[in-house]
Amino acid sequence: MVCCNKPRLFCIHGDPSNIDEDGTSTIDAVLNAYGKMGAYQLSELTHSERPWRDARGDLPQGAICNTEITEAAMAEYYGSLTD
Repeated sequence: MVCCNKPRLFCIHGDPSNIDEDGTSTIDAVLNAYGKMGAYQLSELTHSERPWRDARGDLPQGAICNTEITEAAMAEYYGSLTD
């Protein structure tokens, strides 16, 4: 999908000047860590993490799963990475 004559990924909506220094640092850290990864690498990474595995349970790879990954599950897992 294209918007703003750029791939959607690069479209910025809103006013970037509303992002404070902490927000900018966070965005920079995420881009530095993941920005060079391709779609397949990002998919493999996220699908190996506990919230994804817990939601899927014993389903075989490729099976459709409609189980929601909750905000609480993400907060618990990703919050533990910064402790």
